[in-house]
Amino acid sequence: MGNEFQLGHLLARSQYAGSDSSELDLRDYDVLVLGSSWDSRSVWLSKQVNIRSSIGVLITYLQEDPFGRQRRHNIILLDFLQLTCTKVYQICVDSHDIVKMWQQLAPRIVAAELQLNRPLRICVDLTAIPRFCSLAALGCLLANGRANQFTFVYAEGEYDDRRTKEETVTFHEGEWRAEPIPFFGTYDPLKKRHYIVSVGFEGRQTYRAVLDGEPNRVSILFPRPGVKRNYERRASEQNRKLIDDYCVPKTQIIYACAGDAVAAWKNLHLASLERTFTENVFFLCCGTKPHALGLALHAISLHDPIILYYVADSHTVTDVQLAGKFWRYDITDTSSIVPSTAF
Repeated sequence: MGNEFQLGHLLARSQYAGSDSSELDLRDYDVLVLGSSWDSRSVWLSKQVNIRSSIGVLITYLQEDPFGRQRRHNIILLDFLQLTCTKVYQICVDSHDIVKMWQQLAPRIVAAELQLNRPLRICVDLTAIPRFCSLAALGCLLANGRANQFTFVYAEGEYDDRRTKEETVTFHEGEWRAEPIPFFGTYDPLKKRHYIVSVGFEGRQTYRAVLDGEPNRVSILFPRPGVKRNYERRASEQNRKLIDDYCVPKTQIIYACAGDAVAAWKNLHLASLERTFTENVFFLCCGTKPHALGLALHAISLHDPIILYYVADSHTVTDVQLAGKFWRYDITDTSSIVPSTAF
């Protein structure tokens, strides 16, 4: 199961694996970037026995959970990287200071490219890394030709089903602050504003984020099918007010599998909702991480859209279990692949 889509020099493939994540067949990279958190999914990649990398980077956070999960996961992932990578770096930052996080991650990646003197093969686990950093890495390295082969991986999660409609799953507390992801988009104050919003469980915060942006037009990227059928219903309930209040027509609601970044990019392209000559286009990443990656691929192909990441006042310790569904997304810049020569 998976998708393939190519636009110009950018080629993307998605691959899905069920309960056996080894089917993703992850092997040799120049840089491997992982994130540790209290989320039990953050250590799933440590069971990949064939993966190897010249450089490993582990992002850890100053905030800790009351159960000590993150501390245990830090140890598991550091041990894993020391076994699979030639050189290992650890970044420890405040989880809310995403700009500083990127400022510490970027030099490690760029130094690898300078050392090897060729475009990188890089693997990033989306599961426990903020969208800001993973998408900034994609934008930076592809835009500057520093990488020609990107692999993103992701482990889907299951959440507590014993919640009422009012007790929906939340990952953040307080208000959200918009932070534009670097290397994406341009803004023209004379143009109108079109928001394309990937939605999920956190409908109230998403609605407030859109409201603060004062868009003239709103479109939706919706997770269908979801990880579980009732997740679609929850997402629909949580975002009903946004769709109704902004009179979003059915033709401006784009559907893509919650875990398939390539399907999201493909469907966004086929819908072609952007009017870049008259509108500033903003992509709001309020849904799944794979959908955020799909938005980033679409932004790269269009050049113009601005991608907004929302930083919350604090994070909620939410019980998330592995859903037994794993994804791999391979993005290739075919313009920088040197063809082999037969003799």
